[in-house]
Amino acid sequence: MSSLYLSQPMRDMLAYWTFRSYAVLIFISLAFLTHSSRADMYTPKPSFTCDESNTPTQVAICESPELAELDLHLSQYIDDLRQLLTRTHYLVEARKFLENRDGCGVNAECIRNSYETRLWRVRQRVGDLNAIEGSWVSETNAYISIMKLGSRYRLLGSRLQSIERYCSSGDSEMIERAGNFDEWDVDENKFIYRWDSDCEWFFSFSDDRLTVDLRGTCNVEDKIFSGAYRKGTPHNPDYVCFDL
Repeated sequence: MSSLYLSQPMRDMLAYWTFRSYAVLIFISLAFLTHSSRADMYTPKPSFTCDESNTPTQVAICESPELAELDLHLSQYIDDLRQLLTRTHYLVEARKFLENRDGCGVNAECIRNSYETRLWRVRQRVGDLNAIEGSWVSETNAYISIMKLGSRYRLLGSRLQSIERYCSSGDSEMIERAGNFDEWDVDENKFIYRWDSDCEWFFSFSDDRLTVDLRGTCNVEDKIFSGAYRKGTPHNPDYVCFDL
């Protein structure tokens, strides 16, 4: 039986292209796997199965990564909650929550508020709340809300542009700040939130008091949020006007 004779240069070239073909295949496979793993990582799924039998609200949750993550986060506390309540008590609460949630229809903001309210109450019961979480209000009517969602904390701050102007002319323009930070950024009873390279908010808290100090070069609007806060809800500006 005769065999095809290849010169050494031809054999070297064949080996090179064979190796190159395998390398390309490996690269494509790795790229596909990496893309798939990233897609799975950044696409949260709710605790329930998404199928054709879902209610309109469940469909909205399935189509929203944010809402799906909230649903999944809430489900992680259910076993602990069941141990604290009687079966009847738990079922009544769960049914009421589902009725309120599904009453939102496909309104994403309403669904989100329903989940966040439920999450807050459940986590409070099972002893999972961090001392920094909650609604904080200052004597200057600045308002800060801090809530843990998953492994991150959501920071929201708001205040009227000018209380004096609101009371004299009804100008309700708000100054708002919003950001997120990881749970490991909180060091015991303090943490720093960097808004940009020039401005940092330094938070310290103990008991029911929160203090915000500014560091660096912050603008005038940031300074409105500096000061001491207590647990509570914002004052009604209409009542504040009586003191001016």
